[in-house]
Parts: sequence; C-alpha cells; structure tokens
Amino acid sequence: MYVTGDNTGFWNIQESEIAGVQWNGQFFVGATGSGGSAGVVTHDDSGNTAPYPEDQWFEVKHEIDMDALTHSVWIDGNVLLDAEPYQGTGGAPAAGLGSVNYFSIDGLNNYYIDDFKFVEGVLSTNDFEGQSFNVYPNPVVNQLNIQSNEAVNKIAVYNVLGQSVYLNTPNAVSPVVDMSTFKSGIYFVEVTIGNTTKTVKIVK
Repeated sequence: MYVTGDNTGFWNIQESEIAGVQWNGQFFVGATGSGGSAGVVTHDDSGNTAPYPEDQWFEVKHEIDMDALTHSVWIDGNVLLDAEPYQGTGGAPAAGLGSVNYFSIDGLNNYYIDDFKFVEGVLSTNDFEGQSFNVYPNPVVNQLNIQSNEAVNKIAVYNVLGQSVYLNTPNAVSPVVDMSTFKSGIYFVEVTIGNTTKTVKIVK
C-alpha cells in the first residue's frame, strides 16, 4: 500500500460478499473522517494501532485462521493484530471471508495498492519452522545472504514502486543475491521455499 502525505487510506473485510452486510473489521490508515489517527493504521474493533510510512510503499499482511477464528495483521512488519477474535454479527463465530473492500471513505483518501496476493491453505507449525530463513546483512552493501535450512526455490526482489528488479530460481540451500549494482533505497525480497513465501524489507 502507498498513501500520499497528508492523505488517508481505508479497507475492510467482510464475512459476506454483499457490501455492508457484515464487517469483520475496518482499518483506517491515518486520521480519516470516520476514525483513526495520523501516522498509524487503526483497527476499529480492538483500537490497536501500528505505524506506517507516508509517501512510501509498505507491506500489509493479514492472516485469518478459520479453525481458531482469529486473525493477525502486520503493517510493514509491525504487529497490528495478534490472534484477535475473528467474529461475525453480535460476536457470533464468523462464517468465513467474503470480501476485502478498498474504497474512498472520505475526501482525503488517496492511496494505491499493488501486488495483492491471496493464499489459502494449511501450514503446520513444523512445516513453517522447517522452511524459515534469515537474511543478512541489513542494510546490505554488496551481497545479501539468505540462510536457510532447505533449498530456496525462488527469489524475487521488488523496489518501492513494486517493480521487479531481480528474479532467480536457485533451488539451493542458503543462496546469495548480488545487490552490488542496485541503487540505494528500500527493497522487498520475496523468498519461496516449497509452498511457503515470505517477504522481508531490505535497505541498500
């Protein structure tokens, strides 16, 4: 997501695909006319906030656990929701995820969305831990090291505009990315191991 300075953003998630029937949460980016505060993303039900950068692309990650009926949200790596109850009307169990709505909630809304990814499936804790990785150094000067327990299948690097600047399929344990020719700035490194994909922010 990208929100221009002195402007705001908004989205909500719904149990039903019919707009306005049942909201499972609203997210105010900045101080909108309907809620929120400057410089943070606010979740309406919990009141929780997490900072976001103005005039920069930032990552929004939202995980919904339909077995435990909880959801968690990260804003640029900062926790906004940590296994908060995912409820339906009147606090009843939610039936599912019907839609994600992005629209202009007030006259100050001016934001952009790119690289929207929807992933559905079950990943056990053991699988998740087995496919974890670390990247270093950060900030990086020349080479970015990806330390992994299993073979890395794909590495994609994007700039702050969401443009792909590097793509490789090493299929090797702990590969290295040569970033010596990259311009100074912020990059998002997307690493895929098996069926798991994670993205980390790197400063060059």
